[in-house]
Amino acid sequence: MAIPVPRSRNFEAELKEQTAAIAKRRELFNALNHFVRAKGAWLVSSPGDTLRIEAKPDSEVVDLLSDKGFALQSLGTGTRIEGSKFLPVRIYALRVPSLGK
Repeated sequence: MAIPVPRSRNFEAELKEQTAAIAKRRELFNALNHFVRAKGAWLVSSPGDTLRIEAKPDSEVVDLLSDKGFALQSLGTGTRIEGSKFLPVRIYALRVPSLGK
């Protein structure tokens, strides 16, 4: 009597899907980084599921990201050193949406 073996997906197809998902996440991270920096704020984390953004208190970047469907969580305030200046900043966490398959 043969033991039933569950069929698994093709390893090569799975690897291609993972590679495509990584490329999508990298593209999203780069686009967010460009957008945030263009608005005078800073993306200060490595690519991942949750990103950290620092913005000046009067920055519009949080409202603009919210308008685009991103949910940001306030993490409080901090200080950023730019050149020889100490800048007060508000710190936010941005959960990266699932990109699906």
